[in-house]
Amino acid sequence: DSSLDKAKALRARWEEDKNQKVKAAVQEGERKLKEAVQKAKEEAWTEWEKQKGETWEQQKQKEMQNLFEALQKDKAQWHKQVHAQKEELHREEAHLQKEKAEWLQAKEAAERQMEAIRTALDQFGTEK
Repeated sequence: DSSLDKAKALRARWEEDKNQKVKAAVQEGERKLKEAVQKAKEEAWTEWEKQKGETWEQQKQKEMQNLFEALQKDKAQWHKQVHAQKEELHREEAHLQKEKAEWLQAKEAAERQMEAIRTALDQFGTEK
């Protein structure tokens, strides 16, 4: 049935779009995470050079804490972005489901009209 095929194609296209958006969000999150780690390392090293009086061990501990905080901040931001994108995908899915339901209603109405026309033609043919 072509309507079933169209519905399947619509669903497949929606799934592919959803998967692409999630994949893109993950890649963007990973890129930002790498940038944040590099920036945090550079900032920690600059700070270490300014504070040569601190022991190496203290500085390493501080650097690790800074990295951890930067990573936590980026992780939270990434999760927020992914959540927003998931919400958008859910809205898109609801819209597609509504369009599908409307299309199915229109199809059913057209089928009823065609049946009524056939019945009328049959009656017209028998009345002759």
